[in-house]
Amino acid sequence: MPKLAPKATAVLMVCGPLRHTSPPTPQPKRSRSSAAPTAAALAVSAITHYLADRQGGHWRDEKPRGVVRLAHATGSRAWLQRDPQAGYLLDQSWHKGWIAIAALIAAR
Repeated sequence: MPKLAPKATAVLMVCGPLRHTSPPTPQPKRSRSSAAPTAAALAVSAITHYLADRQGGHWRDEKPRGVVRLAHATGSRAWLQRDPQAGYLLDQSWHKGWIAIAALIAAR
């Protein structure tokens, strides 16, 4: 092994032998969100789906409950009784509205 100058020896001791290395691979950024908003959004979606789906077949009842009562309070009683698709449409709009709210909660 050839004798090195004192400076070169000091550099080797501090830096180690010079080797060709590739640049470090960038790591993906970690999400700063926790599981809590996701769990809350899933809970909101599950609970509101359960509440709405319990109304199936009760769209024309005289004594409404739940979502049907809400529809009657907003003036949709005649529509629910007249249109055979009204229950389905109300159910779907309820689901879509709550899914949008759940998405906002999850995006927090």
